[in-house]
Amino acid sequence: MVKSDCHEPFDRNIYISNIFRCVDFYSIRGSLTAKEIESCAANPKSFLERCGYAPLFTNKTKSVFHHAVSYISGFLTLLCGSYMSRIFENIPESGTSRDFSHFISSSPWSPEKVMKLTRTNIIHHLEPNGAVIFDETGQQKYGSDSVGTSHQYLGTLGHTCTAQVVVFASYCVDNVSNLIDYRLFLPESWVHNHFKSLKAEIPLDRIEHKTKSELALEMLNSFISEKIPFSYVQTDGLYGNDSNFISGLYQRKVSFICDILSDTLVYITEPIQIIPERQGNRGRFPSKPKVLNNFPIQVRWLAEIQQSWVRYLSDLQIEKNN
Repeated sequence: MVKSDCHEPFDRNIYISNIFRCVDFYSIRGSLTAKEIESCAANPKSFLERCGYAPLFTNKTKSVFHHAVSYISGFLTLLCGSYMSRIFENIPESGTSRDFSHFISSSPWSPEKVMKLTRTNIIHHLEPNGAVIFDETGQQKYGSDSVGTSHQYLGTLGHTCTAQVVVFASYCVDNVSNLIDYRLFLPESWVHNHFKSLKAEIPLDRIEHKTKSELALEMLNSFISEKIPFSYVQTDGLYGNDSNFISGLYQRKVSFICDILSDTLVYITEPIQIIPERQGNRGRFPSKPKVLNNFPIQVRWLAEIQQSWVRYLSDLQIEKNN
């Protein structure tokens, strides 16, 4: 459990383990031994040094860079589903499980700086002008002390359970994507229970409930301020059906592709709206705008029209070829 910051769920290991997702190392996770990793031309130590991570794990009095190297090396040797405490068993002279626990939870390195550098490396590796995809994921928990844990829907399981949930952003080019940031979703139950929040050492200024859409826009603000070269934002219906999220994208002048419900009402031409005059001398004055020039239709109908045109044009092409 992370105690230093509610931005750091999952023991901060998402930040550091994400470093290797931007190269081919991650695709061979669990298939290398410690000796094979050390003999690689691009072993974890040389990779981290070359990509600029070493200074992020070093301050004026102490360096924990060797723990970062050992952690990444051990991460590559672990099979999915293994515990972090197994790392020290696979990597010689890496220290103890207590050392790794301190490195992840309390050691003075900034996860935000690690993620920011990782964003830079990912975009350099995948090329600019990709898509930023917002979605959420989570981890089932069997206790209630981990920050943000509550009974909530977990998409990876398809039902509600006790879990931590995060909203994440990934950078995608073609069919390749990589995590570039995330925010912990803090349920209202945690916001209303100050004793529990303070016991978990969540900073007072972060004991605040934000919707998943608000967390996504918060990350988007960071990407815009950092001038991340992305082309558009892509989301599922959870965000696409949130009018505040869509308005936020328009306000930031960001192109987007978002799923919406098939029965969503839309206008195929720009509606002309007026506030109608009051009829007679009794009753309240109207306050709700009324559309004069057309009526809304379900987006499902537009999709059916598009499919009909595609079939029609396809049939014409077949007749022409014959």
